[in-house]
Amino acid sequence: MPVRVSPTDRIRRHIDDLFAEDRPLPEILEEVARLGAQLLRQAALEAEVTEFLGRDRYARAATAGEARPGSRNGYRDVTVKTTAGPVALARPKLRGTTEICLVAGEVLPVLLVRHRGGRPAPRWPEN
Repeated sequence: MPVRVSPTDRIRRHIDDLFAEDRPLPEILEEVARLGAQLLRQAALEAEVTEFLGRDRYARAATAGEARPGSRNGYRDVTVKTTAGPVALARPKLRGTTEICLVAGEVLPVLLVRHRGGRPAPRWPEN
């Protein structure tokens, strides 16, 4: 796949490819369920960045009405622990912003599970 394909599109493509494989259906469905959960989380991360910047991918700030300055600058791999096991996500990186943005500041804390012993999971700092 080309490098500039978004992580959500990569996950969608992987799901489509699974149904083309010659494997037992229960195995495919189990992996599709895992990938579906990953897709929802990844889409939430990307939506948060889109909302923060005020524009979609590859849209210029000059053409968007009330867009913030800054741009996307690739992704950083992160792993989120969930009750269903670890989930790999691509956290969007930003550059050139005039405000501090904790990408995934609202999304990732919701996805974190409790540590052993019932203690709450670590939280991202408040803005």
